[in-house]
Amino acid sequence: MKLPKDGTKIYQHPLATLWVDREGILHKISKKTPRTVENVTDLYSLIRRTTNGKKVCAMIEVSNETASGPEVRDVLKREIPQTFRAVALITNTQIGQMVATMASVLTPVYVPTEVFKEEPKAEEWLKERIHLC
Repeated sequence: MKLPKDGTKIYQHPLATLWVDREGILHKISKKTPRTVENVTDLYSLIRRTTNGKKVCAMIEVSNETASGPEVRDVLKREIPQTFRAVALITNTQIGQMVATMASVLTPVYVPTEVFKEEPKAEEWLKERIHLC
């Protein structure tokens, strides 16, 4: 996933780089920083501030994300349904595939979630669900 060059505000966090595009889709590129309850909670707080507390569709690149322990997974179980309406997870690494699979398992069935190896396919899938955003 490439950073926008059109003046879109980009937010930096120790766990991720993120922005919201013109269609209201949140884009998040995960960093290799280890996840803790505190920094994951802080990241979701930033996401809520960025989206003005509105649930959004998200395209999340997880290739560099690190695995999460049980306490962090509990936070994600709470945060994902409160934050997202649909999630496209993109990965091209084995660890990213594991993270994406775990995230899709943690996401309730009423939040459509799909894992992709290619960004264009993830974009297409998410745009088919733009009515949810």
